[in-house]
Amino acid sequence: MTEASPPTMPRVCCPSLRFACSARRALQVIAVAGVLVGSGCGGGESTPPLVASGLELSTNSLSLDAIGATQSFTVVVRDQHGASMPSAVPTLLSSSPAVATVSGGASAIVTAVGNGNATISIAAGAARASVSVTVAQVAATVTAAAGNNQTALVGSAVPIALAARVADRTDHPVPNVSVTFTAGIGSGTITGSPALTDAQGVATVGAWTLGTTPGVKSAAATVSGASFAAFNATAVVGPAASLVVSAGNNQLASLSSPVAVAPSVRVVDAFANPVADVTVTFAVASGGGSATGTSAISNSAGIASVGGWVMGAEPGINTLVASSAGLAPVTFSASAGLAPVVSAVSPGTLIPGSTMTVTGSGFAPTTAGNVLRVGGQTAVVTGAAPTQLTATVPCTTSGAASVTVTAGGFTSNAAAAPVAATTRALAVGQAFIATSSSASLCNELPATGGTARYLVSIFSASTSANSLVDFALTGNAGAASAQLRVIAPQRMRAAIAAGETATARQDREHWSHLEAERALGDALRVRAQAERGAARQRALTALTEPPSVGDRRVFYWNYGSCTDTTRLVTARVLYAGTRAIIWEDTSNAVLAAANATLADRYRRIGQVFDLDQYDVVRTTFGDPLRRDALTDNDARVHMLFTHRVNEIGSVAAYVTSADQYPRTTCATSNFGEFFYGSVPTQAGSNLESTANPEGWYNFMGRTVVHEVKHIASMAARVANGVSFEQSWLEEGTARQAEEVWARQALHHAAWKGNHGYGVASGNGLYCDFNPSNPVCLANDPLRRPSYGVRRQFNEIRPKLLEPWNWSLFGDGAEQSGSVFYQTVWSLVRYAIDLYGTSDAAFLSTLTNATSSGITNLASTAGVPFAELLGGWTLALFADDYPGLTAAGNVLKFQTWNLRDIYGALNADPAWTSRFPTPYPIAPTALTFGAFSAQQTGLRGGANAYFEISGSAAAAQAIGIRSLTGGTPSGLLRIAIARLQ
Repeated sequence: MTEASPPTMPRVCCPSLRFACSARRALQVIAVAGVLVGSGCGGGESTPPLVASGLELSTNSLSLDAIGATQSFTVVVRDQHGASMPSAVPTLLSSSPAVATVSGGASAIVTAVGNGNATISIAAGAARASVSVTVAQVAATVTAAAGNNQTALVGSAVPIALAARVADRTDHPVPNVSVTFTAGIGSGTITGSPALTDAQGVATVGAWTLGTTPGVKSAAATVSGASFAAFNATAVVGPAASLVVSAGNNQLASLSSPVAVAPSVRVVDAFANPVADVTVTFAVASGGGSATGTSAISNSAGIASVGGWVMGAEPGINTLVASSAGLAPVTFSASAGLAPVVSAVSPGTLIPGSTMTVTGSGFAPTTAGNVLRVGGQTAVVTGAAPTQLTATVPCTTSGAASVTVTAGGFTSNAAAAPVAATTRALAVGQAFIATSSSASLCNELPATGGTARYLVSIFSASTSANSLVDFALTGNAGAASAQLRVIAPQRMRAAIAAGETATARQDREHWSHLEAERALGDALRVRAQAERGAARQRALTALTEPPSVGDRRVFYWNYGSCTDTTRLVTARVLYAGTRAIIWEDTSNAVLAAANATLADRYRRIGQVFDLDQYDVVRTTFGDPLRRDALTDNDARVHMLFTHRVNEIGSVAAYVTSADQYPRTTCATSNFGEFFYGSVPTQAGSNLESTANPEGWYNFMGRTVVHEVKHIASMAARVANGVSFEQSWLEEGTARQAEEVWARQALHHAAWKGNHGYGVASGNGLYCDFNPSNPVCLANDPLRRPSYGVRRQFNEIRPKLLEPWNWSLFGDGAEQSGSVFYQTVWSLVRYAIDLYGTSDAAFLSTLTNATSSGITNLASTAGVPFAELLGGWTLALFADDYPGLTAAGNVLKFQTWNLRDIYGALNADPAWTSRFPTPYPIAPTALTFGAFSAQQTGLRGGANAYFEISGSAAAAQAIGIRSLTGGTPSGLLRIAIARLQ
């Protein structure tokens, strides 16, 4: 802003009129060539003409993010006395019409034409001013330009290379943008990515080679901060390349009798995909037997089978050859002989999960040709010869067990062998948690002689959200009932992604930002270490004194960049407190100066932070101002609320490691403790919409303490010279910051108080879920309305409904919802309640550690991570279980009463439709005895629940196997609690 002000003049006395003329009047008198007529001040005078002497602009810089986009500014022309001249029309001229044009006069409109910089010159009389204009297109949309919906052979490149068009928000092409092309899981590989867009905004890859399995393949073209383009292609099987054995090889059969399984081959292409409609011929090669149905055509699974194969009349090896034109033949073998005999079993006592050896005769020469049973349970055969088998002892109950071998359709005699299973004798309220794979495979519950109920949790020790494990939970041998549950994770993930909420998208984007910040933090730490010395030390001094209300400052907009210093934000101080400085972007659509409700809410955010949020973070986690003396040295946390955060598209707020370092290390650093928050975009009142000031405040209160906890964590990690905490744990503990603040300052609820849902007068959870209740609002008019810990209990619901499908360690492929934020919060809350001496002792240790992730959490808790994880999964269901009054703390959330909370949400008219049952977790129900319950798609860090009940008149074996009966994944662990 430029403005010419009139000079200060002395007052002129007019004695004859006995009054003092104004300074402006004096200026007029002096400026007139002919002075007063007559004597004294009483004569006539002439007035000089008014001339344009100054210009007042509403802004001196503009930024436009799209071609064709417009922004406006106003020009006030002032005369030599400082008064406005509405009749004076300023002249405006663009220095670069190829970048931006300008129209209008006092109300000017600037239109973006091309990327670059321009200066708008404004003139009126002798007055001159200018406005700098930056046009920098921002990618908003990515669409498929070429290569979509093609067809090619598996393992080959599609004929047309993929191309994507990038456009700004006005659909003008954006050149020189990096586009990343990625193939979906199993969809092949892409070369030439990332690719830059050309003048038409189009980026083209080198090639897309499809995956090696048939079906629809997917790829995506992505640009940071923009939508993405999806591509599909259909991969079809190639020509037949080979025959492979499908079934019926190495069998044992009686003389002149058919084999139990008709031999079959699978016709496959070069990538082992099945090929249909291929003719296969079978012919007896040796042994004197015979075959029927010797010409077969492969089906849709590529299988071609002989009708039957009968052994010869003499003992020995019989062979059968399968052949097809142009392919190498396959030979089947079978032994013609007598039933097998078991003569000995070792060791003397069989331990489930250990190795056993069976000796005798007549065994099939391959592992697949023998079925070995111990106590009725099928053992996994690991080695085979005609006279000896080795196997893993299956899970069966203790006592004498019969051992049999079936080969060639014949079953041997039964040999007796004692079995000693690992017994878990649990009293009601006690639990067993296995921390190893070997301790999980087989466990025995002893007979109690009465009714009993057990909770079983099978959990995965993997730390990857995309590690999917299948298993079967088995009971005693016998005709197992069909108590099965088979989940289709891909369909489940697609359905959840389609219903993603706005807050879930914000969490997902916030997670991505935090992951990027971890990488940026590491890079900046290395760069800062290289810059040590006098120059850097000189930079580590106070930049400014703490500002006052009304002060303005220009900040770097540093979301995702440490180099782009052209992105600036001008902001004004709305609140200057003891610990908080509230800044408002002066270009926001809704400004506090014009909206009293918004002004009040900004003030309250600052007051709440000064009164309790700063101290909650400082005493519970660590001081967010720990490095303040090395940054801006003003003992304040700055909160910049700007529409730029809204424009990111799916972020409510963020912090950045860039601000922890001087500008010699990161050019866009604001070098201090900064929080960047979104803003309301319209006037009105809606507590459930962040677009309105009241709904924005309802959501933003807990967001501030969440983000400032991140600042404390970053400060501690930078001070300790180590990498940032893993994002899943950092986000979960930021949810802890929300909870600790809400309990201490909002609910006034003690740690380990077993708090339930409550009522309006108690100002607890009830008020978090019913923010418009007048009693709740009156309870704490400064902090209410507030989400409090509503998100924690509400948004963990998908985990409770489908515990196997939601990982601690982030969203899985094609998943969205950021349920892990709440899931990790729940795990950490359980760990603090069980292993901590206080919230502060536990969480400050986590924050200031040099390790990260599960190592940090397990070390702080003082137990193996598997023990912590297993106990938590049990407590999620068993907490305050009806009648479980004597439960040990391992089965409790000592701070929260989960069953009271979810039962009350079920009964609350405002929430019953979302919580239609009194408790969200529904284990698979099993009864004592024989059972087999299957589970697919168990994710890393997730678990599946089973409840076994009934009359415990006999010992009960609980085993874990693969879906096909083999050895399960070594990632699986078991936890068992007795509920009744």
